[in-house]
Amino acid sequence: MIATPQEFECPLGPNTLPALPGLRVLQLSHNQLTIVPQGALTGFTAFVSLTLHHNQIDVLEDNAFSELWTLTQLDLAHNRIVAVSGNSLAHLTRLVQLDLAHNFLRALTADLVAPLKNLQELRLDDNDISMVTSDALISGTVLRRLTLAGKIQTDKHAAMYILTWSDTVWIFQQIQMAF
Repeated sequence: MIATPQEFECPLGPNTLPALPGLRVLQLSHNQLTIVPQGALTGFTAFVSLTLHHNQIDVLEDNAFSELWTLTQLDLAHNRIVAVSGNSLAHLTRLVQLDLAHNFLRALTADLVAPLKNLQELRLDDNDISMVTSDALISGTVLRRLTLAGKIQTDKHAAMYILTWSDTVWIFQQIQMAF
């Protein structure tokens, strides 16, 4: 079952969507959503794909996705996200693909990557990343693809760290960067 609402007139909240335990794919793109609050996506125990791209989301509340244990794909591209706390994605232990491209992320830290033990693809294209912490990419994940193409504003330290990390071929197989 696929749900694709055309326009959401109200904000996404705990009672906005009915509980549909068999729903596997949900697309909420182009709905001018500004927040993903905790409890908004309860009752969706079979989700594998959630698309929230092209909204105006700037806040992912802690535990916003806490009941989406089966989620493997999360698309948050083309929003206004500045930072992602570890607690907002921590429960997504089966997540394989995370798209945060075309946002306003300022840093790449272990808080973002470490909780996602099955993450294989992370898209961070066209963000404002200027800081990469030394533990950001050494987190025990199975990350195979990291894209940082486009508008990356990074200092020499961050660029050197990313380039050093990209030499770790035995863990990470494909990296695309354009500075």
